[in-house]
Amino acid sequence: MYRDLEEKLELYRKSRPDKPEYAAWEEESALWGWLFSCMKFRGTPLIKGQVVSVLKGEILEDIPLEHYGFLHRYREVYRDIRSSLEMKTSLTPELLDRYYGKIFQRTAAFRKNNPVVYEWSYNPPHFREVPGQMDLLFRQNARQRRSTDPLTLAADIHLRILEIYPYGEDTVTMAGVALLYALLESGLPVCHLFASEQEYNQQVAAYLKSGNGEAFREMLGRSIINRLDVLLQVCRSAEESYEV
Repeated sequence: MYRDLEEKLELYRKSRPDKPEYAAWEEESALWGWLFSCMKFRGTPLIKGQVVSVLKGEILEDIPLEHYGFLHRYREVYRDIRSSLEMKTSLTPELLDRYYGKIFQRTAAFRKNNPVVYEWSYNPPHFREVPGQMDLLFRQNARQRRSTDPLTLAADIHLRILEIYPYGEDTVTMAGVALLYALLESGLPVCHLFASEQEYNQQVAAYLKSGNGEAFREMLGRSIINRLDVLLQVCRSAEESYEV
């Protein structure tokens, strides 16, 4: 799958309009889709149009106030990630903690209990193992960058953070931040993830049971390819309008 994705990505890079207004639309539309997926997977789903409206500053009566804050703070994290990548900074546990603080407005701390994650029928590692496992994860991720394709690398860091479950109930959100960072760092498009909350939980549960994350990786790859198809269609439409 990654070869097909890479070919389509290269085609898009050659077709992409070099215009500020297009870059602004591309980034905003990517963030809309990403946040729609994040809200869905964390169990607080919104309609995609609601996400767009909130980020545009509109007030909707049927959306809880905490959702407004979450979406706007997440957008600030997105911008912070962009700034970090301009300085060639790779993700670290400390940087992930900083993003946690921005999103949840409290100091990041690893869990101090041993919960059961019922959605995945899963018992995470003992809480005393969490700091060591997080450090090991990021060291392994750094070593694998030269030998592993970016799609697999992004899927792996997301699933491994879910496996460690460092932030308790906030882990799904922070694993999403790590996935977002990995995609942006590798130059892959940010996309709406094509899975329902139930499908996502099934993919995670399958990985935790078998150690095989192929189902999630395939979903992620299909979602990125779909996003590239949309972007290429927009590019073709733009070219046709110029010709007229």
